[in-house]
This record gives sequence, structure tokens and C-alpha cells, in this order.
Amino acid sequence: MLGSPRPARCLGQTENNPYTEHHRHTELRGNVDTRLKKIAQGEAEASYLAASGLNRLGITHWEGLCFEPVEVSKMVPAAGQGAVAIQCRQTEVSRFLQVGCAQTFFAVNVERLFLRKLGEGCHTAFACHYAQQKIFLYRADFGYREFTFPVKDLTAADSLADSILAQLLPR
Repeated sequence: MLGSPRPARCLGQTENNPYTEHHRHTELRGNVDTRLKKIAQGEAEASYLAASGLNRLGITHWEGLCFEPVEVSKMVPAAGQGAVAIQCRQTEVSRFLQVGCAQTFFAVNVERLFLRKLGEGCHTAFACHYAQQKIFLYRADFGYREFTFPVKDLTAADSLADSILAQLLPR
């Protein structure tokens, strides 16, 4: 039984992953510690957890469990996953601009562009990840797709996203 709090982690993520294709899915909620305990106690056989979160928490092992990295082609992260944002009052933006990462900001905005264009959200079975001038997409109706996405600004990203989605979606 594969445990997850998100539909995108369960629905359709089986086509490239032989482990999950013959397993049922169950809801697995809680913080990382709670989820790992639940797996160790047998409430689920496995779960997808963000490696960045495990690393940040200093969790490199857990008694009775094995951690295996998963390629993006087998599990596309949710849009914006792993990005840390600073939220502040509009009048304070200039104080925090230098703290942010322009590359991460651009990547998250490209991912959010696809979310908007498809009308998706955090509770749907859609995943999107932009890295190294590639866009990785997953949705139940078109499966896993990867496209070269060599853009430098959001206007170009918008146009290329329209072109990609025209290829993927029925008219």
C-alpha cells in the first residue's frame, strides 16, 4: 500500500514505476516523523517524501526503512515543491529582494504558468517541474511528458507553454 496526502502522488504515477502498478493507495497524513512511523508500523508499505525535506531535517535513515531516490521521469514533483518563499508586506519588498534566488523564482513561475493554463491546483493529479531548460509534466490524461523549454523570460515561457499544451490536449 502506497501512502500519500496528495492525489498526484497516487493517481497514474504507476506507468513508469513497476513497484506501484500492483499496489493500492491510502491516505497518509502528518509531518515527516509521523509518516515514517506509520510506514514502519505497517500502515503503508511506502510513501514518496521530498529528499530536500529529509535532508533539511537531517533524516538519512530510519530503522526498518530504506530510502531510494526516484528519478523525475518516474515521479514529477508538484509545482513549486522544494522552493522556499518569503512573504512580506508590499512596502517591505525591497528589503528582501537580495535574499531570493532569481533562478528558483523563474522556475516556480514557469510551473505556476502551467498550473494556471490547465486550471490545476494543489488537490489535483497534476505535477510540473522546470529545471535545466526542460519542463517535466504529469497528468492522468496525457501521462508523463518531458519537453525542452529554452526560455529566458515569462513572455516566451507563456508562448512556448501554449505550443506544448496544444500538442498534448485534444481540441
